[in-house]
Amino acid sequence: MGLKNEGIIELEVCIGGQDLLSPSIAFAHARMAARRAIACLPLSSAGRRGQVDVEVNGRVLPIHFVTDEGEHRNFFRDVIEIEEADEDSFSRLAPSAFPDLAWADTIWGGLSQFSMPFRDLRNAVTLHLAVLDDHGAALFRDLQRTRPQEISPRLGSHGAPATDENGRTKANSRARRERTCLYDGHERTFWWHTKLQPDVNRIHFLFDSNAERIVVGIFARHCYVPD
Repeated sequence: MGLKNEGIIELEVCIGGQDLLSPSIAFAHARMAARRAIACLPLSSAGRRGQVDVEVNGRVLPIHFVTDEGEHRNFFRDVIEIEEADEDSFSRLAPSAFPDLAWADTIWGGLSQFSMPFRDLRNAVTLHLAVLDDHGAALFRDLQRTRPQEISPRLGSHGAPATDENGRTKANSRARRERTCLYDGHERTFWWHTKLQPDVNRIHFLFDSNAERIVVGIFARHCYVPD
């Protein structure tokens, strides 16, 4: 695939006030201008990493320069927004954007079960999953046995308000059924949930202590809560 076929005319870029002849970065800039996500893999000697503002022909766009796993995750999380991922695209991008999470067997159909179109909640879903991916397992591993009351506010401080269900809900058979699904071939109940909005739209999850990872089980408008 040649640069000419992509419609690239400018081959010079400006980064941090420095003009460079860089067809590859110009190519990335042109792709981003067309809302087609792309990242650069620079040599360590280049000194560029993470999101960097790149100017081409007077237009400045942030380009991802990926040099480690954290930047790799951030790039794929940004792809979700840049390419306006629908439910199917989101499910394909999720393993790269949130690589430390595991997923229930039938998780992805739930993206269409929220109270509003997925596109309107996409940013919130991405943020909450990123918090669970980046911080969830460590919080449960470190606090579940000794200071479990700190888990909820810690997740909330990162931008993903989350709670466990109370004892009344856990004792209710209907509530249990609605929160139970298959993970790795076994039925598991997902009591913990993040709150995309105060009164509606939930991401149910659990902490798998054997694998030391968060498992996302259910995307839902709202599961049953007994009166």
